[in-house]
Amino acid sequence: MSNSTIYRRKYSYTITDALGNSSQGTSDSGTILDLQDTVDKGDTIAQFRKVIASGGNATTRLSGVKWKLLQVPSALSHGYRSKTSPLTDGSDVVLNGNLLPLQIASPSAPPSLGLTTTTANNQALTRYYSNLAGVSSQFKGEVFAGELRETLSMIRHPARALRNGMRDYLVFLRKNARNQAKHKRKKFVRDTWLEYSFGFKPLINDLDSAIKAFYQSKWTKPIFEMVKGTGRENISAINPAAIYFDVGGGHELIGKLKSEEEQFVKYFGIYFSTNTGVSDPHSYGFSPWEFVPTLWELIPYSFLVDYFSNVGNILNSWSYRFLANGWTAKTERRAWRQYTIDVEVRPQAGMSSGLYDFRTSGNPGFAAVEAVSFIRSPNATLDSPSLELKVPGNWTQWVNIFALTKNLGSARKALAQ
Repeated sequence: MSNSTIYRRKYSYTITDALGNSSQGTSDSGTILDLQDTVDKGDTIAQFRKVIASGGNATTRLSGVKWKLLQVPSALSHGYRSKTSPLTDGSDVVLNGNLLPLQIASPSAPPSLGLTTTTANNQALTRYYSNLAGVSSQFKGEVFAGELRETLSMIRHPARALRNGMRDYLVFLRKNARNQAKHKRKKFVRDTWLEYSFGFKPLINDLDSAIKAFYQSKWTKPIFEMVKGTGRENISAINPAAIYFDVGGGHELIGKLKSEEEQFVKYFGIYFSTNTGVSDPHSYGFSPWEFVPTLWELIPYSFLVDYFSNVGNILNSWSYRFLANGWTAKTERRAWRQYTIDVEVRPQAGMSSGLYDFRTSGNPGFAAVEAVSFIRSPNATLDSPSLELKVPGNWTQWVNIFALTKNLGSARKALAQ
């Protein structure tokens, strides 16, 4: 809370007549206004840095009025002498202090020139929607979709190679079963599995690393971008006869007051993309190179279902992301300013230059006041579209556990004959 006394004409003067007689004094007149700043704050947001980092709304409610005053004191020296009687008819005046007034009806709120928020609000809202559309296009664009597709491909490629390797193992058993004596088929199954499983090991390692990296990447977290839209409108008015004082010494002080009003509106928020994917279910707990298959358990069926189905779920679910305007806040600010212009000291009307000599020097001073009222709202009502984005491509077509189990059945049948 701060106080400022602004509308006050208080100055000292020294008046000396043509005979050298002088008098001094102080003039203290005018309305005294104590302008008070007011601020009303809403509740703080707990752990607001984490909220911001995750794209949440950490905006708090805020409103109030701020005043600012600038006064440059006057320092004037002026006078006149009669051309016919310079030794008896004349006067010199020296003035120091605040001579200039400011017109404020009430210190409780900034004055207004009648400007509404309609134009500024429409500008801000239009630009905000336009910027939202731009970010939406960016999120839906080839770079965004391409990066996600490339990331998922890092999982898909080793997983597909591993699945095809399982198929090739079963096909190899089926085709070569008849060439093995029955008493050697168990060893044939074990040896073949051992050979293939060591080829599976680097694929599984690559797949594990790709899935781990994926769940540590931005694709499993909200992706957001700050968006804003602003608008403003200004008007001004001049009071041409606001300043007039008889400052003695055959002179008068005149000047104008210019008032300005500005409305500013800002919408700000985030456009975000969140996942619709599953949490990491990639845990199979099985090392193929440590497994010794029997004639009938050529590959563990649970390994097929848990491993490949889970990988398929990851790829399928993460092909989608949800795009929406997450939240929108709004700020309205109205600034009112008033200041002196075209201030000058001149001979009084009726004082003819043919009869008198005039002199003036010094600075007439300057005065200005500004008041800013503001309202910040954490939640602004907007009808914002949302959509789901699907990365092109059929990510799960290659899984086809059913086809793999048919190969398993064919291999078993061939080995049993």
